Amino acid sequence: MPVSPPPAFAPIEPPLVIAVIEIEDKTGSTRPSGSQNFADPSRAVSQGAVEMLMHLLAHAPFDQAYDQMDRQNLAGLLTERRIAEQFNLRLSETAGLPPADTVLGALMAPTVEGLVTIDELRPVDYLLSGAVVGYDPNIVDDGYGLMVNGVGVTGRRRTDRISVMLYLTDVQSGRVVASAQKQTTVGASLQRLSAMGYPVADLLFEIEGGRAVNDAVTDELIAAFYLALVDLTAQMREVNS
Repeated sequence: MPVSPPPAFAPIEPPLVIAVIEIEDKTGSTRPSGSQNFADPSRAVSQGAVEMLMHLLAHAPFDQAYDQMDRQNLAGLLTERRIAEQFNLRLSETAGLPPADTVLGALMAPTVEGLVTIDELRPVDYLLSGAVVGYDPNIVDDGYGLMVNGVGVTGRRRTDRISVMLYLTDVQSGRVVASAQKQTTVGASLQRLSAMGYPVADLLFEIEGGRAVNDAVTDELIAAFYLALVDLTAQMREVNS
């Protein structure tokens, strides 16, 4: 499914401050195995749903409606801020100034070359969470075949369905203020051509060929999240209008 900006996508003013916290794979589905004797332990859908949503929110059109804060790398962020504070403290001590985290030190900090600016972390207004709730295989499974005088063609088509849910939670009240559920389909097709005959006496000739086309599951999952975000944004635009 191609992903394109929805028509007349209006921004939200001011943008909503949000953070993606958790998007789980609750399908329990594993990737179909080509072997009858061994199961494939890989999941049917990508485990990178959080990263997909963070990427979508950082780009048009959703960057016009949301101001996204990072809560996935919070531990690393806090560590780097502590390192920066220690770095500033050493520079202030070397310059003979009060610590940069004091009022006097903050006033005199611009006179110290090399100090690292550390802005305050901003709290968010809403938390975005959800899950991949369904991976339904073979909602459509059909085929065809024809053979005449040793020449035949066969084909098969299969369609799976992915379902996702997202919801926004108000940090101040804990209320779920908006939710969305969307689905996309994943298609796969296989075509085969075979021919068999006797071009000369006592010589059996047989040839086979085929072509398989599979939709990218990851692309369809991103498309489902995109559609769910469009729905959520429309709901939040009404709430904030």
